[in-house]
Amino acid sequence: MSLDVYKSSAGSGKTTTLVNEYLKIALKNPHSFRHILAITFTNKAANEMKERVISVLKELSSKDIKNSPKLFDLIQYLNYDEFTLMDKSKYLLSLILNNYDDFAISTIDSFIHRIIRTFASDVSLPQNFEVVIDKSDLIPQILKGLYGKVGKDITLTNFLVGFVMSEADEENNYDPTSRLIDFIDYQINEDGFFEIKKIDNLSLKQLNKIISALKSEINKLKSNIIEKSNEALNICSDRNLEAEDFYQGNRGIYKYFTNLSEFKISDEKLFPGKNAIKTITEGNWYSSKVDNHKKELIDSITEELGNLFEITKKKLESYLHFRLLFSKIYSLALIHEIRKLFFEFTDKSGKIHISEFNKRISNQISDQPVPFIYERLGRKYRYFLLDEFQDTSILQWQNLLPLIEESLSQGNKNLLVGDAKQAIYRFRNGEVELFANLPELYNREKTNLKIESENTLKRFFNSKSLDTNYRSREQIIEFNNDFFEVVSSNLSQRTKTIYSELKQNFPSKVKNGGIVSIRFSDYKSESFEETKLSKIKSIIKEANKKNYGLDQICILCRTKKNASQIFEYLISNKIDVVSNESLLLTNSPGVRLLVAFLKLNQNPNNQIALAEFIDGFIKFSDNSLEFNTEYSELTKFKLENLEPIFLRYNVDTSTKMISAYSVFEMVEFALRSFSSSDTTDIFIQYFLDFVFENNIDLDEFLSLWESKKNKIFISMPENIAAVQIMTIHKAKGLDFPIVIVDAENRAPKTTKSEYWEPLNIEGISDLKVGLMPINKKLNLIGRGDIYEIEEHKSELDFLNLIYVAFTRPKHALYIIGETNSKDQFSKYLIDYLDHKRLWEKDKVEYEFGSLPLNSEDSEISNGLILNKFVSEDWTKLISVAPSENIKSDLISSKSSRAYGKLIHRILASIYYEYDLYTTFANISDSEILSTSEIDIIKDLVSRVIAHPELKRYFHEDLIIKNETEILLEDGTTVRPDKVVIDKVKLTIIDYKTGEEKNEDILQIKGYKKVFQNLNYKDIEAKLVYLNDEIKIIQV
Repeated sequence: MSLDVYKSSAGSGKTTTLVNEYLKIALKNPHSFRHILAITFTNKAANEMKERVISVLKELSSKDIKNSPKLFDLIQYLNYDEFTLMDKSKYLLSLILNNYDDFAISTIDSFIHRIIRTFASDVSLPQNFEVVIDKSDLIPQILKGLYGKVGKDITLTNFLVGFVMSEADEENNYDPTSRLIDFIDYQINEDGFFEIKKIDNLSLKQLNKIISALKSEINKLKSNIIEKSNEALNICSDRNLEAEDFYQGNRGIYKYFTNLSEFKISDEKLFPGKNAIKTITEGNWYSSKVDNHKKELIDSITEELGNLFEITKKKLESYLHFRLLFSKIYSLALIHEIRKLFFEFTDKSGKIHISEFNKRISNQISDQPVPFIYERLGRKYRYFLLDEFQDTSILQWQNLLPLIEESLSQGNKNLLVGDAKQAIYRFRNGEVELFANLPELYNREKTNLKIESENTLKRFFNSKSLDTNYRSREQIIEFNNDFFEVVSSNLSQRTKTIYSELKQNFPSKVKNGGIVSIRFSDYKSESFEETKLSKIKSIIKEANKKNYGLDQICILCRTKKNASQIFEYLISNKIDVVSNESLLLTNSPGVRLLVAFLKLNQNPNNQIALAEFIDGFIKFSDNSLEFNTEYSELTKFKLENLEPIFLRYNVDTSTKMISAYSVFEMVEFALRSFSSSDTTDIFIQYFLDFVFENNIDLDEFLSLWESKKNKIFISMPENIAAVQIMTIHKAKGLDFPIVIVDAENRAPKTTKSEYWEPLNIEGISDLKVGLMPINKKLNLIGRGDIYEIEEHKSELDFLNLIYVAFTRPKHALYIIGETNSKDQFSKYLIDYLDHKRLWEKDKVEYEFGSLPLNSEDSEISNGLILNKFVSEDWTKLISVAPSENIKSDLISSKSSRAYGKLIHRILASIYYEYDLYTTFANISDSEILSTSEIDIIKDLVSRVIAHPELKRYFHEDLIIKNETEILLEDGTTVRPDKVVIDKVKLTIIDYKTGEEKNEDILQIKGYKKVFQNLNYKDIEAKLVYLNDEIKIIQV
């Protein structure tokens, strides 16, 4: 078999290819589906692929499969006759639905999580560890662990003080918590994982010694440079030579030595300028006005000055190297220290962040030809299909590689799919070079194991291309082919290589027409922003005139800030919009009102919370109150409790009563008291869910809210009647009829700002690796190639981002630019138009094609609408009855829902006859039943088990499933009370505690049909009514 590597461009049917390849394996031998692992980038993509596999199998199971052109290649490959294909498809579908846990299409994190769960002890984790996904759940605990050592651990305390002072010296952000959170983020990312291991054994004391040694070396070099430069100046002054006697005077070599002797300017300005370098390299020593005598004097010292120039320049390079290294030394040390805190946190709490999984696996499998934990998996997976490979990280690939090698060696098919032009997640450790370099291993170590791995890939490598665009109209495909060819041709060789196979082909039935429109705004104009935003509004209006609904339009931005600006503008112009920012819970006035009320309960004298409360109350209640008046009235009091607020707004309660409430009860109380309407508000509903799910005290809740409030969004149904606004990163994998792109990038930055450098410093041998900043200063110390590589990689990151944006539309692409070549995005647009000889300075609109009339219906979904918010004060609804009344009511009302649930729960626990006694021994006191009442229920259940028609269904030699969910084809589930399998015969038993109803018979007939669809032939069904007498109805 082979390692098929598909280079899949945008809109080329990648998911269809993956599904077909999956089914080519699975339909050859249906039971082999258990041995296929398909890995996708997101949960959404995994679910989509699962749905697509099931959908195709349904289609293949029908009689009209020959009429499906999409399945032609798959059917031709399998080469089955129609009936064989139908039978195999039905059988495979049945196997998947009955063994859904073995349907292995997931994200790589899910797969690695499964391995970690299985081999927790091997990777030094407790068996019952808890996974932390949101880093905001972890950061406070890590900081608490760090700050808890301050004052107790003197070395760490002094170290943190030194860190804060060094940040201030470097004029960086000196908020220590903010910087420490950056270091925690560093742990969560994979950057530096292998490098940090090289300093794992260093203690803080050793690191402190290293810091002292670096300081000493920096000071020594500085003193030596000053000494040598003064020596040069003394040589000149001994001969009465001054700056104006030398070439370029105060801008030449004399000034170079003067700057070094004073050491008062920034590091990069200490280095020799072009005039000083010209003096040395070309021998230009004299000024134009110097006389012959002074020329002779200069000639006599040029050799000495030349030597001192080289010495100081070399020492200056070492000095700056050490300075750059020192600028990150505290960062390196704290990254090292926080790494230890991560392990301590996991050991104490049993919690582990999801980012640790790949690291723990890597530690276990490194340098093993066949890693033992993979051996112990029993080689469950024999076929591997990897999607979005261009966004895979080095660590992920190294963890998966042994599995793929083993699979290839067994003659099994493997598949990688990716598009280097859509690699936009390098900031999350995605490494496009892994894909671009295949079959060679990117950045591999020169070990025998790695060389053998690379040879295996080369042996089985089979490159394929998916280069036909089925998504977009002809004009869009044509424009993108042309635009990216022109732009990439002016960029680095790295980018040119990635875009060398750019061109997309038209499908045989290409959709003609379409439009690409580029619209510029004059950035020098005072109304620049307003003009740009109005252009977006006019595009939406144009689309509406061509029958496009708002839901068919998406605006893509490079940054959240830009997206937020467009969102606010469109909302103010009465255009319905949906975006992450619009769905953020904390942006709701109602939610802010409720949170402010909670804060006032915590501290009534919190003036900021009071202002937030009044502002939220005015906006949420839609009243005519005036903020300044309300704030002035309430701040007359020193608020020691909430009584003044209750009095002002006619709330009938007491602070004492509120203080006894849970957080959820406080929120409900605030809603009843301060909302002028009982109409539902989706933001409030989500906030209530959040409060309910986090059943903690008030202080903990408010702390949790502050850490998460900027990350909690409403999950909206798809296809609502509103323009979508999102970042380009969010749009990956999506498509839209109309796309508007605003990717302004006025201040381009490198994606990464640091790199790791191996070290071998004399006198500081313990420091094997250092963290260095990536900036232009690297050019001064002979490491300009590192800066250049990062610049080129960042250039590719940005161009790829544009590529993803431009390839989302089906019918229309609108591009918003500005007449500003300093904006990188607009520069690409202007360069393209200039290359095509279309650019005119005064022209602001360029159109290719025309917007076609829309013939597609908008798929608007209103979802489930709750019309009324219902909340009552429970203290007014409840009266306490004697416990004996409750018991007698429950036991006497045998048709009651509570009684039925109790009986069902007990019977669900009983598989075999002997389960009766352990089940009743474990009934909790919370059932509020007396011993005599338990005996009554036990007698009923005993009669069920001993009943002549039922007794045989509790024998140990049967397969018994109690209340097991079955997934139906439409995504819903059913749950029969008891299913008994005796060889080939299947019996369904459903218990009822009320009167006999026709619905009961229809329900169990439905269960029967479900099992018939799962290919069970011999099926019987029994309804068992549990009243004073047990009655059984055969259905």
